[in-house]
Amino acid sequence: MKDLSIIIPVYNVEKYIKKCVYSILSQDASTDRYETIFINDGSTDNSGNIIKDILKYNPRNNLKILQKENGGLSSARNFGIFHSQGKYIWFVDSDDWIESDAVSHVLSIIDQYSPNIIAQTYYFQEYNKTNLIIRYNKEGFITGPLFCGKDHSTAAQFYIIERKFWSENNFQFRLGIFHEDGELMPRLLYKAPQIYVLTKPLYHILVRPGSITHTINPKRCYDYMIVLDTLYNFYINEVELRYQHSFALLMSDHIVGIINLATQLDPKTRNDVNKYLIKNKLFINILIKSRKPHLLFFALLLKVYPQPITIYKLLKSVKR
Repeated sequence: MKDLSIIIPVYNVEKYIKKCVYSILSQDASTDRYETIFINDGSTDNSGNIIKDILKYNPRNNLKILQKENGGLSSARNFGIFHSQGKYIWFVDSDDWIESDAVSHVLSIIDQYSPNIIAQTYYFQEYNKTNLIIRYNKEGFITGPLFCGKDHSTAAQFYIIERKFWSENNFQFRLGIFHEDGELMPRLLYKAPQIYVLTKPLYHILVRPGSITHTINPKRCYDYMIVLDTLYNFYINEVELRYQHSFALLMSDHIVGIINLATQLDPKTRNDVNKYLIKNKLFINILIKSRKPHLLFFALLLKVYPQPITIYKLLKSVKR
């Protein structure tokens, strides 16, 4: 059994995949301790062949590429977990890359502390500019519920997760939806007894046009409703009263997210989002529970005039 499995779903990223693969090949850690699994999720471009060609001239006993029919990011990640054997799991996106000492540093934390989750700091890459995102000023342990109130990133690639913790809680990515990280990660983070926070940046996330997160279509809004329904049920049934503020901070980001997305879409979708948010009155209380001044003001306006998108657009124009 390996100590770490790096799972990399691949779908139509022929322009970007080389940098990702070479960052894996450049790792200074012992290959006996970790594995990398590329999941070619039915790519229709040359992504799979590019990986095969690189691995052909750079053979490693801890690297492999698996083929599957296209099923989306959730399907590819779940497939990768099933076919991996590491004690810890790290999801890396195929258009991103990691530092050359990333694996050795992660392994050193695993050896010393064996946390349920390792939370990372990262570099933000956009238009040939590199920005370091300082997520944490202090390295060390924090419980999951408290972590939810301090950090609101739910992108799965920023967390290295203990397989035992993953399996015991029956976690998996929900199939067929956008925002699969938002549906799963808040619950996963909340339930973690121990999260080890890293201040050393290891990961480079590439922000690019055409990526899933930059796709604007109605399905993203309707999938956001699925995410919010899941988080709503979790909040009601599993979040302790003393931690409701922390979890509300995570949920409020998704409430604002669906509204912001809806403003860019057609009238029917906007109307459906309005109806959905008005029907679920608890969302107003969650905005209030977050204790963010601008969200508190937003929530109070919604109580008087229950038109989320109209009020959001008005407040956004005033802020400009």
